[in-house]
Amino acid sequence: MGGHLYLVLHELGCVDDRKQVLVLWSVNGAGATSMPDCAEMARSAWDALREHYTFLSPRRIGFPELRGMIVVSRLEANQAMFHDGNGHRLPVLEAPADSRGWESAVEWLALGLDTIFEDMLKSWL
Repeated sequence: MGGHLYLVLHELGCVDDRKQVLVLWSVNGAGATSMPDCAEMARSAWDALREHYTFLSPRRIGFPELRGMIVVSRLEANQAMFHDGNGHRLPVLEAPADSRGWESAVEWLALGLDTIFEDMLKSWL
Protein backbone atom coordinates (compact mmCIF):
# COMPACT_ATOMS: atom_id res chain seq x y z
CA MET A 1 0.00 0.00 0.00
CA GLY A 2 2.96 2.27 0.54
CA GLY A 3 1.66 4.29 3.49
CA HIS A 4 4.01 5.99 5.91
CA LEU A 5 1.96 5.66 9.08
CA TYR A 6 -0.61 3.00 9.93
CA LEU A 7 -2.94 3.57 12.87
CA VAL A 8 -4.72 0.40 13.92
CA LEU A 9 -7.81 1.09 15.97
CA HIS A 10 -10.00 -1.36 17.81
CA GLU A 11 -12.91 -0.97 20.16
CA LEU A 12 -11.89 -1.34 23.80
CA GLY A 13 -13.57 -4.19 25.61
CA CYS A 14 -14.95 -5.62 22.38
CA VAL A 15 -14.96 -9.38 22.02
CA ASP A 16 -15.28 -9.64 18.22
CA ASP A 17 -11.88 -8.01 17.50
CA ARG A 18 -13.16 -5.63 14.81
CA LYS A 19 -10.33 -3.38 13.71
CA GLN A 20 -10.02 -0.36 11.48
CA VAL A 21 -6.82 0.91 9.92
CA LEU A 22 -6.08 4.51 9.04
CA VAL A 23 -3.25 4.81 6.50
CA LEU A 24 -1.45 8.14 6.23
CA TRP A 25 0.67 8.94 3.21
CA SER A 26 3.19 11.77 3.17
CA VAL A 27 4.39 13.32 -0.06
CA ASN A 28 7.38 15.65 0.00
CA GLY A 29 6.71 18.03 -2.85
CA ALA A 30 9.12 20.73 -1.71
CA GLY A 31 11.87 19.60 -4.05
CA ALA A 32 9.74 18.24 -6.86
CA THR A 33 9.82 19.78 -10.30
CA SER A 34 6.48 18.22 -11.23
CA MET A 35 3.83 16.51 -9.16
CA PRO A 36 0.37 15.12 -9.76
CA ASP A 37 -2.48 17.31 -8.57
CA CYS A 38 -4.29 16.59 -5.32
CA ALA A 39 -7.30 14.99 -7.01
CA GLU A 40 -5.05 12.51 -8.82
CA MET A 41 -3.18 11.61 -5.62
CA ALA A 42 -6.48 11.23 -3.76
CA ARG A 43 -7.91 8.88 -6.42
CA SER A 44 -4.71 6.86 -6.57
CA ALA A 45 -4.59 6.36 -2.80
CA TRP A 46 -8.29 5.47 -2.70
CA ASP A 47 -7.68 2.90 -5.45
CA ALA A 48 -4.76 1.47 -3.45
CA LEU A 49 -6.96 0.99 -0.37
CA ARG A 50 -9.77 -0.54 -2.42
CA GLU A 51 -7.45 -2.92 -4.28
CA HIS A 52 -5.68 -3.92 -1.07
CA TYR A 53 -9.01 -4.68 0.59
CA THR A 54 -10.39 -6.51 -2.46
CA PHE A 55 -7.28 -8.68 -2.76
CA LEU A 56 -6.68 -9.49 0.91
CA SER A 57 -10.09 -9.49 2.60
CA PRO A 58 -11.23 -12.84 1.15
CA ARG A 59 -8.15 -14.45 2.71
CA ARG A 60 -8.96 -13.42 6.27
CA ILE A 61 -12.15 -13.33 8.27
CA GLY A 62 -12.55 -9.99 9.99
CA PHE A 63 -10.22 -8.08 7.67
CA PRO A 64 -10.13 -4.48 8.96
CA GLU A 65 -11.86 -1.55 7.35
CA LEU A 66 -9.33 0.70 5.63
CA ARG A 67 -9.33 4.48 5.55
CA GLY A 68 -6.68 6.97 4.59
CA MET A 69 -5.42 10.50 4.26
CA ILE A 70 -2.60 12.19 2.33
CA VAL A 71 -0.39 15.01 3.58
CA VAL A 72 1.60 16.74 0.86
CA SER A 73 4.10 19.57 1.26
CA ARG A 74 4.30 22.21 -1.43
CA LEU A 75 7.09 24.74 -1.87
CA GLU A 76 4.77 27.32 -3.46
CA ALA A 77 2.06 27.05 -0.79
CA ASN A 78 1.77 29.86 1.79
CA GLN A 79 -1.06 28.37 3.84
CA ALA A 80 -2.45 24.92 4.34
CA MET A 81 -5.42 23.78 2.28
CA PHE A 82 -7.62 20.80 3.09
CA HIS A 83 -9.42 18.89 0.35
CA ASP A 84 -12.28 16.68 1.54
CA GLY A 85 -12.49 13.17 0.26
CA ASN A 86 -15.57 11.48 -1.14
CA GLY A 87 -16.55 8.06 -2.44
CA HIS A 88 -13.60 7.84 -4.82
CA ARG A 89 -10.98 10.10 -3.28
CA LEU A 90 -9.22 10.34 0.04
CA PRO A 91 -8.85 13.61 1.92
CA VAL A 92 -5.66 15.54 1.13
CA LEU A 93 -3.92 18.15 3.25
CA GLU A 94 -1.62 20.47 1.33
CA ALA A 95 0.92 21.94 3.73
CA PRO A 96 3.43 24.67 2.98
CA ALA A 97 7.07 23.64 3.09
CA ASP A 98 7.78 26.99 4.80
CA SER A 99 7.53 26.50 8.55
CA ARG A 100 5.65 29.82 8.91
CA GLY A 101 2.59 28.03 7.48
CA TRP A 102 2.79 24.93 9.65
CA GLU A 103 0.42 26.24 12.32
CA SER A 104 -2.48 26.23 9.88
CA ALA A 105 -1.36 22.82 8.60
CA VAL A 106 -1.50 21.34 12.11
CA GLU A 107 -4.98 22.82 12.63
CA TRP A 108 -6.22 21.31 9.35
CA LEU A 109 -4.55 17.99 10.16
CA ALA A 110 -6.33 17.86 13.51
CA LEU A 111 -9.66 18.69 11.88
CA GLY A 112 -9.17 16.08 9.15
CA LEU A 113 -8.18 13.36 11.62
CA ASP A 114 -11.06 14.29 13.90
CA THR A 115 -13.52 13.88 11.01
CA ILE A 116 -12.04 10.50 10.04
CA PHE A 117 -12.05 9.25 13.65
CA GLU A 118 -15.68 10.32 14.10
CA ASP A 119 -16.61 8.40 10.98
CA MET A 120 -14.71 5.36 12.24
CA LEU A 121 -16.49 5.50 15.59
CA LYS A 122 -19.89 5.72 13.91
CA SER A 123 -19.21 2.49 12.05
CA TRP A 124 -18.81 0.68 15.39
CA LEU A 125 -22.18 1.86 16.69
